[in-house]
Amino acid sequence: MEVIARKKEGLFLVYAIAFGLGGILLILGLVFTANLENELAKIVAVGAAIVVMAIGGVTCIRVLLTPKEMIVYEGESLRLASGVTFSPRLIERVTYRLASAKGVQYEWGKLCVFVGGKEYSYHFVADVEQAHNRLIALRSEATEQKK
Repeated sequence: MEVIARKKEGLFLVYAIAFGLGGILLILGLVFTANLENELAKIVAVGAAIVVMAIGGVTCIRVLLTPKEMIVYEGESLRLASGVTFSPRLIERVTYRLASAKGVQYEWGKLCVFVGGKEYSYHFVADVEQAHNRLIALRSEATEQKK
């Protein structure tokens, strides 16, 4: 058994910190704008904090719900976390997108595998380029063996 795609570790902590910072910003925003008469300043301070909390919270939940092993190669077939099993030669296309922020690209990202006209996509894939390349190699090997 070979794990081709697995979840990037440590992301939950990053987004949990973002959620916590959003909570702190919300409290600070409420405290420091309480005496202001400018309603727009209150709305902006509280709104920004709520947005940071929402993004952090939703992403934490998505990371928690992501399976640790997304694509596994066993014997002569690939097994996806969604339960689908197929031969590597049936892969039509594999794409990936690296996660990035402010011009910095990370090694993890989104991996998409197209099989039988369907797209199976997985977020938070560690070493996503390596997983992509391994899937392409497995497809090539399986196609060569079939000839």
